[in-house]
Amino acid sequence: MPLTPKNGFSEVKHTADLELKAWGQDLPSLFEQAAQGMYHLMGMAFAKEQPEPIPLTFHIAGIDYEDLLVTFLAELLYLLDEKQLAFTSLNLEISENALKCQGSGSLIVSRERGIKAATYHNIKILKTKNGLEVNIVFDI
Repeated sequence: MPLTPKNGFSEVKHTADLELKAWGQDLPSLFEQAAQGMYHLMGMAFAKEQPEPIPLTFHIAGIDYEDLLVTFLAELLYLLDEKQLAFTSLNLEISENALKCQGSGSLIVSRERGIKAATYHNIKILKTKNGLEVNIVFDI
């Protein structure tokens, strides 16, 4: 059986939309891998010459961890669409119904494909022997 890193993501084949499997040792690493995976699915390219990283902070609330994850990814998509910014470093604090995100971002110059939204379709954060995992379907 091949070893897998403790934190990561992989694309899952989906008939009409995009799907991602993300895993992490804890909730912050799981959410970070979901964000990195979403950026990867979009095929983003950053500007070759970046000014100083742009500090970014936001707070969100949700009814459970799955809702927090979808809302977190929606906020990242908003920053991409409205400000052409993507996080390059993240520090997440997650409680049962709140998330605080601090980090820095960089400007993107292009993306290969767009994602409209992260969906709630069959989303369930599962405990595994190595930590947590989740499958996320994205509407394109």
